[in-house]
Amino acid sequence: MLILSFSGKLGKFWKLEQEERGSDLYSFSKSNIKKAFGSFVLQKHSWKGGSHYDIRIDEGEDYLLEWSLQKDPRKYEIDESEKVVLKKCYDKSWLTFEGKRKVGNVMTDVKILDSGKVDFIEKSQLFRSFIFHGDSLKGYYVLKSDGKEWRFIRSALPSMKKELKYEEKSNFIRVHLHDIRDFTRCEGEEKAKRYKIPKLPEGVEANICLFPRPGTIHGAKIQSLKFDKKLWSIEKIKREFNFKSYIEWEGVQIRG
Repeated sequence: MLILSFSGKLGKFWKLEQEERGSDLYSFSKSNIKKAFGSFVLQKHSWKGGSHYDIRIDEGEDYLLEWSLQKDPRKYEIDESEKVVLKKCYDKSWLTFEGKRKVGNVMTDVKILDSGKVDFIEKSQLFRSFIFHGDSLKGYYVLKSDGKEWRFIRSALPSMKKELKYEEKSNFIRVHLHDIRDFTRCEGEEKAKRYKIPKLPEGVEANICLFPRPGTIHGAKIQSLKFDKKLWSIEKIKREFNFKSYIEWEGVQIRG
């Protein structure tokens, strides 16, 4: 589900929700959320014999979304992750609490490490993404589930990382313009042809992939280009092909 923000007579927040996983059909309806961003707190909980880190997020519901981590998330490398359990915390005083407090039967010292604004990028049954705007917890993170367990992952939007990597197969050469891990999914070959990208020479096809953007529908980028080896060699590509316009191209998701 994507939360969309509009100005004018249309109203403030609407939601774009996928009918079925992997489907191109979406429903568009008014959202009952009050905002496309919220607040977060990162706390360290210490007790005799152990400690962990907690992230709590206020999404405008009557509870806080909460999960615990063994490692300080501010020290994560890109693509580093941890298995987590998502919980609902109905005591909103936790968002600002610092000091000693009994958690279960254990006296715990709670320290606020950071707090601030968080943008809600995407929310579905198996995927959530956020951009944190704290003093020290900053950037793009995702919660991803395989249907059995959740993982909290530090990631990067496509604009943050670019690579030009050559991958040679028996009958084609694929040149990666952006890291495939930065995208939520890619379009099929036929649908990719519907995007208005810079004109491609003979024997070259584009792989269009989608990435989340704050408060609107997915953006689209050319993740890679596929070169037919009957017409192209790696030497010819490096000598004759100008990648600049294809790396810089950005569109929006075509639905239907």
